[in-house]
Amino acid sequence: MPLFNDLLRTYEEEKDSDAFNEKIVPVAHEYGKAGIQITITSEGEFSGAAAVAKDNGKTLLAITEESQSRTSGAAKTRPQAVNDKLIFIARDVAKHCDSFVDKSGENVSYMAYKKQLEDWCKSEYSHPKAKAILKYIKENDVIEDLISAGVLEADKNGMLGGTGNIDKDRKYQKTSMAIPVRFCVLSKDGSSRNTWEDVTLIDSWTAYYTNLRDRNGHKDLDGVTGRVEDVPTFHPKKVLPRAANAKLISVSTSENALMNFTGERFTGESQRLQVGYDTSQKVHNTLRWLINTQSIKISAGDPSSNGGKEDCTRYMICWDSSFKASEIYDVGKELFAGSRFDNEFVSGREHLKKAIYCGAKSSQMETGLTVAAFDAATSGRFTMVFYQKMLAREFFERLDDWYEKCAWYFENRQDCAVSSPSVFMLARCAFGTERGKNRQSYLDIDGKLFKETVQDIAVHILNGQALPEHIVRALVTQASEPMKFDAYHEPILRTACAAVRQRLLVRRQEGEAKMELNRESTDRSYLFGRILAVEDAIEQNVLDRKRNGSDSDRETNARRLWSAYVNHPMTTWQELKNLLLPYEAQLPAGSRVFYQKTLEEIVSRFEDADMSSLTRSNRALDPQYLLGFYLQRRELKMRRQTKQPDQNRGQEQP
Repeated sequence: MPLFNDLLRTYEEEKDSDAFNEKIVPVAHEYGKAGIQITITSEGEFSGAAAVAKDNGKTLLAITEESQSRTSGAAKTRPQAVNDKLIFIARDVAKHCDSFVDKSGENVSYMAYKKQLEDWCKSEYSHPKAKAILKYIKENDVIEDLISAGVLEADKNGMLGGTGNIDKDRKYQKTSMAIPVRFCVLSKDGSSRNTWEDVTLIDSWTAYYTNLRDRNGHKDLDGVTGRVEDVPTFHPKKVLPRAANAKLISVSTSENALMNFTGERFTGESQRLQVGYDTSQKVHNTLRWLINTQSIKISAGDPSSNGGKEDCTRYMICWDSSFKASEIYDVGKELFAGSRFDNEFVSGREHLKKAIYCGAKSSQMETGLTVAAFDAATSGRFTMVFYQKMLAREFFERLDDWYEKCAWYFENRQDCAVSSPSVFMLARCAFGTERGKNRQSYLDIDGKLFKETVQDIAVHILNGQALPEHIVRALVTQASEPMKFDAYHEPILRTACAAVRQRLLVRRQEGEAKMELNRESTDRSYLFGRILAVEDAIEQNVLDRKRNGSDSDRETNARRLWSAYVNHPMTTWQELKNLLLPYEAQLPAGSRVFYQKTLEEIVSRFEDADMSSLTRSNRALDPQYLLGFYLQRRELKMRRQTKQPDQNRGQEQP
């Protein structure tokens, strides 16, 4: 289990770290939310109470194996140690909520909570705050105190609710009993000490509970450490934020379920691979910390990928304890999400350069870096869907190579930059469908397809491979159908050019992968792409001269026939030339001559074999035609903007 070993090592190295302003949760603890805060003195006397604001409710909870996995059916008798729901800490539930007691009239939840707290306080690991809380809940009516403090509402008889409507009152009582409560214990000098932040109290519970398990727990061989340790029946959940009930290690306690899963290979539950309690806690707590603070969320609805509603259940993490956590995270976030540039999300090298600079002069670059991805297959289980170990140096080198090869011109009205499309942008452009209009438009994509595509791209980047052919083909197909898009054709075209260029460079076809127009290229697809750009420019030139005309904003014939041109370039070009005759006649003489000379120069580059028959000349174009199209179009635009005279003839330019 290399992943578990990585997580165990990370726990020991990072347990005291405060990276991202959050520490790894200690053993036998987890984070939860509090709705009410009760303040008591060190002698266990009530001092005050107040509702907790939603943005301040995060609370570290001392837990047991059973309370961490409690469900609605068994929750009543599985208390947490210090801070828990109101029904666990209040002895006066029957007085204020008669529907929350059993037939004997007792609150079984309170009895279980009190018994557990008493056992802790009697042990050698006892803590003054635990004793103060125990004294308070044994000698005081918690609900009565909350009513008097104005935190809870009650009628004149003390029943919670007080509206006079039985159904509404029952609903209010049920909601009130489920409110999580946390304690604040005042020291003798009157200063406030929060129980969820007191390291001595946290360590006290961890020591008591692990010692209790060591004495009374079931011992077996830990499959991760190789030591005989106490093994749990239940393993933690709440690791993936969007799949709180999903577990990495799912254990069935039903004999029938065990047999259905294993056939007749095993005769008992003890024969399955076991993971010790201490190991399980450290592994899950570290993984939860990594996902909460450093993960890349792969969601088709993630706002950073310009989509709709977020529906993330897949998370990718990349970490190496030798580097600052923020350095690795920033590199990953830049690669996957990028930064917004008009309708596009592009990636640069700024964070990558920083990380390389920080580690270049030390042994950090030779340490092992872990990349892993997790996804929830069902609401109750999640699994690791990708795992790879590599040297930090190798990781940075491959990302640098990616930025070098998968790059293209990304421009808007104010700026032009050579950047790489983000991984999210690649996936969305390859398989997305444009929805909405104008500024509200976005590329919609199936959530499962998006996750698989992003991961597929990431794997090829990490392995230094060319982008998968099916993804490049999908990008080229999208870019070849401009009539399907309104706002997103240009972003798709640029993204497709970057992907085609990366694939050509990895396969060492540098000629057509240049960032400047290659006038010497004899590649037929590249040349046909150049021809399409010229024919498009001829008509666009005329339309631009008619800025106030009725058809000045319509699509050119080249764009309308683009898809057909890619599949049958020669016959479609002949059709396109006939359609453009009226537009050529409207061009100034100098421009008309310039375009004719440009087309003649391009046609002269074709090899005889490519034009020897209609069958050969009319076969579908390869993806690199997009590079020829874009670079020829870019050069024509730059000539028009600068209005430079032809150096050879002094003729008017397009």
